Amino acid sequence: DPEDPKEKPMFAMFSNYTLDSGRLSNLEEILSLGGDDTQVLITELPLHPNYFAYFGGASVHEDYLEALIPFITSREGIFLVPISPDQIPDSYRMDYYHLNYKGAELYSVLLADQLAGLCIKEGVCLQGSGQLEPTK
Repeated sequence: DPEDPKEKPMFAMFSNYTLDSGRLSNLEEILSLGGDDTQVLITELPLHPNYFAYFGGASVHEDYLEALIPFITSREGIFLVPISPDQIPDSYRMDYYHLNYKGAELYSVLLADQLAGLCIKEGVCLQGSGQLEPTK
């Protein structure tokens, strides 16, 4: 609620959110670490579904992803679709941004399932060396 005194500062801070060019530059540096033997995977934090209300809701989040995903893929990175925040119960969260120990364990399982799906469906698999390699 933007009128709630406890939440008003968060709504004010994020009300005009845009992709920061400095952060994109940092992301580009991370993506540049990819190469012949290294694939860079990027995903979002498992934020609470209400978190995006501060930014303007689901449509703003979708616009953000529409700008971010091509930025990542055009630099040979792989964007992992965010895990649905509804899969992590509120009791597994510390707040809108952090998971507790139960949430961390659950997120690890969900992320492992997602990586397994990436391997099965797209042939990009974790190898014994800890690096991702195409298996096709």
